[in-house]
Amino acid sequence: MRDWPQEFEDVLLPHLPDHDATEPLDPDAPLGDAGLTSLAVVGLMVDLENAFDFEFEEDRVTADTFYSPQSLWTVVAEHRAADPLPTG
Repeated sequence: MRDWPQEFEDVLLPHLPDHDATEPLDPDAPLGDAGLTSLAVVGLMVDLENAFDFEFEEDRVTADTFYSPQSLWTVVAEHRAADPLPTG
């Protein structure tokens, strides 16, 4: 079961050329198996930073972070929780 907003998936999917668009995105599936390359990670990082208005901390740019949709969303969600949107 996924626990991320559709916006996350909308940013992620274009970076996964081997993912079957007719299939749901498995939270635990290796992103590498879906075609995410080390070069594509850079573009994905930029797109996520722009979409969710944060910057990846250097120590979070690891193979573990970019292993699966769930591991990646966990890091993005941590940033969102640490820097909530302003109200009012």
